[in-house]
Amino acid sequence: MKPNRTVQRIFSILLLAGLVLSMAQPVTVTARTVEPQAPGVTVEPQVLEQMAANGAASYWIDLSSKADLSRAQGMDWSKRGWYVYGQLAKSAEASQAEVAAYLRKAGVRFKPFWIKNTILVESSNQSVLNGLNRFAGIAAIRARKQYQLHEPDRSGAAFDN
Repeated sequence: MKPNRTVQRIFSILLLAGLVLSMAQPVTVTARTVEPQAPGVTVEPQVLEQMAANGAASYWIDLSSKADLSRAQGMDWSKRGWYVYGQLAKSAEASQAEVAAYLRKAGVRFKPFWIKNTILVESSNQSVLNGLNRFAGIAAIRARKQYQLHEPDRSGAAFDN
C-alpha cells in the first residue's frame, strides 16, 4: 500500500505546484518590427590576409546582377553576338554604377569588366573594403589570383607538315 501512497503524494505536489504557477502574474511580451539587415558581402580570406599584412589589397568585386539573354535564342549568329554584347554591357553599366561612383569618390583605382559583371580594384584600404558592405548588388569579393603558364613541351611531339 505504500507505493500507492507515494504516487498520491507526488500527484498532490504536482497539482499544488500547478495551482501556484497558475496564480502567477502573466508576463507581458511586446513584439516589435525589426528591419532585416542586409547580409554582409562574402570576402575571401586571402583578401583579408593581404589587407592585414600590407594595409591594402587588390581584389575583384563580383556583382550579382545578370543580363537577360533569353531573347537571343532565335537570332542569327551576328545579331545574337551584338545583342548579347549590348545586354551584358548595359547590365554591367547599370549594376556597377553605384559601386564605381563610391570607388571614384574614395580615390581608388579600378577597372570594370562587362563580360562577367565584375570590377578589379587595384588597391584599397580596409575602410574602402568595409564600405562595400553597404551595396546589396555585390555578390562576393574575391582575391586576385596569379596563374603561372608553362610553355608546352614540344620535345616529343610529332609535327605534321
